[in-house]
Amino acid sequence: MKNLAKKVRHYHVVSALVVGGIAFAAFNFSGSNQPVFDNHANFVLLAKEKINLASDVTVSSGDIGINDSKGIFNAGSKNNLTSNIYAPRIVLGPESIVNGNAFFNKITKTNKAEILGEEKKTFQSPLVDFPIVAYFFTGNDVLKTNPGEEAVFSQGNFKSIQIAPNSKITLNPGVYNTESLIFGNNSVITFLGTTTINIKKSADIGNKVVFSPSNELPLESIKINSQGNEIRIGNGSITSGIITAPDATLILGSKTLHRGQLIAKHINIGKEGILSREESFEKESDPGKVVEGEGGVKFVVNEIIILFKDEATLNDAQEIAQLVNGVVAGFVPNPSIYKIRVLAETIFELDNFISMIKNSGKPAIIEVVPNYINQ
Repeated sequence: MKNLAKKVRHYHVVSALVVGGIAFAAFNFSGSNQPVFDNHANFVLLAKEKINLASDVTVSSGDIGINDSKGIFNAGSKNNLTSNIYAPRIVLGPESIVNGNAFFNKITKTNKAEILGEEKKTFQSPLVDFPIVAYFFTGNDVLKTNPGEEAVFSQGNFKSIQIAPNSKITLNPGVYNTESLIFGNNSVITFLGTTTINIKKSADIGNKVVFSPSNELPLESIKINSQGNEIRIGNGSITSGIITAPDATLILGSKTLHRGQLIAKHINIGKEGILSREESFEKESDPGKVVEGEGGVKFVVNEIIILFKDEATLNDAQEIAQLVNGVVAGFVPNPSIYKIRVLAETIFELDNFISMIKNSGKPAIIEVVPNYINQ
């Protein structure tokens, strides 16, 4: 237990002092109409016109950009953004922190909002050649499941893809072209290899949907492209990959986690969302939740650290989180460690949650401990 605790402490609270994304010197002030950057690889959020973040949103890694010269980036209260921000207009709500540099024409910072890096009134557009979705053909078949069904599907051209609630499906590698896409609530989508889903019109990814890629699969291996005008991802979902919808409003519900990139005309992120350009991510711990146990050991009373076997997936972590009515709030890949945030106010309550996890019989778990604080 002590050895694991030392391992876990090493990963406690990914430092908010690391400035993410593109280096400050990379910004091009030539005054030409050429794109500032050669590509969009470093952006976690990239919109043509508008990005809105609700309250308590975390961006663990990746930059944020608005491509249009009249666009706006609007962050609500208590956001924690480890990003460089590029937008003609920036509005930061109360107590929001930008852990990077900001490039803008106009900025508004309300009550205790801060930018920890440099501020430059030098926004230039376009940032990049905005991605497009190439034409593709769809088909007449309907790919669908019944509620609770487990199924394996292969690539093809479809009229629609309709995954019913509580289904568990596996997508073989390939290209899936469809008019519309529905992933029902509580469905689990396993990706075995490089997969592209092209959508003509509507896309609705429900509540508590989990994308579960193979551990060795890079985030860029999953691509969802839409020619429609809206993509909606529900509350509490965990998604991965590059989602590109240049003419759409892309909406993420509350407490939703996305690893990869979101690229759209407009982007709306719900409260308590977590975004990461990288595989690892973390929602910062609440210092007000630090307590002292026996022997003066300090830990976060509403967080649990779980060391998994290497083959464990995000879906394994999500199942454990649901077991204790918690949420996945952090991950580092080597070793495979997840942070689960639970509704605990006392050491007794936290101990009960830890016991429930240990007694769950989940074979992927190696050890479960509180989130210890380095001292």
